[in-house]
Amino acid sequence: MDDTRQDERIEACPAPPAKAAAGLDEDADWEARLSALRLLTNSDARSALEQAREALEAMRGQERLDKEARLLELVGRCHLRFEQAVEAAVQLHRAVDLAQQVGRAALEAHSLATLGYALASMSAFTESVQCHERALSLHIT
Repeated sequence: MDDTRQDERIEACPAPPAKAAAGLDEDADWEARLSALRLLTNSDARSALEQAREALEAMRGQERLDKEARLLELVGRCHLRFEQAVEAAVQLHRAVDLAQQVGRAALEAHSLATLGYALASMSAFTESVQCHERALSLHIT
């Protein structure tokens, strides 16, 4: 990777917060990082996948299920970009489970919709429709 590309990567996704940091600053740092990763997913899915995996590793043992679910959803989206539907589905199932655990209905619905897309790309149409129906029911209630 050339120096220019590396500089773009650093600017695109802020560094993870230090494990010792706590409170609002850490949450704001994670929110900025998650937002940057979401944008990066659309322009450079390979870098986004790598950075999301690094963020998941950095978060290990912190019990930040909400952030972990969001990162897993991003990892799943990246795998879809590379037409790796099975791996995408694995990560998206994990994201759905964590979103349910923390009571984040919007995140659960979004992950379910993305999972439905992954399942459809594997010709699992019945399961895909079920995921989309569950996602819609979460948005309606």
